[in-house]
Amino acid sequence: MAIRSIISGTGSFIPENEVPNSRFFINHFYTEEGEEFPISSEEIAEKFQAITGIEERRYADPHMRSSDLATKAALAAIEDSGCNKEEIDYI
Repeated sequence: MAIRSIISGTGSFIPENEVPNSRFFINHFYTEEGEEFPISSEEIAEKFQAITGIEERRYADPHMRSSDLATKAALAAIEDSGCNKEEIDYI
């Protein structure tokens, strides 16, 4: 008997805490030698955004663990699949 798996739904969870790049303007950035970069933190953040396209980051609440994030994503996948969660063998 062959074991087979079927992906019937997918899910994800994105934390609500948005941290824009501007939050990093107050930070100091250093070279590998430990010297502060000669350009402003604002310019570094702007160049980072230009290179990566990243405008903000999302952070989980401090009390949350990776298993909490995974649980929320799994519940979204179950809902997406339309399955009864009591009838699922593995997730």
